[in-house]
Amino acid sequence: MLRLSSNSSDYPQPTPQTPQSNPQTPPQIILKLLRLLLKLLLRLSSNYSSV
Repeated sequence: MLRLSSNSSDYPQPTPQTPQSNPQTPPQIILKLLRLLLKLLLRLSSNYSSV
């Protein structure tokens, strides 16, 4: 499958940091989204318990 030995001159060092190619989503935004989801869940649970 990986027959890139001929193109080794074009690709000197394949960077394995592919999952870090998303600089627009730092962990802070993910934490904020998680907090918002937790707040929504707490509100829903409180509403359901009050009914």
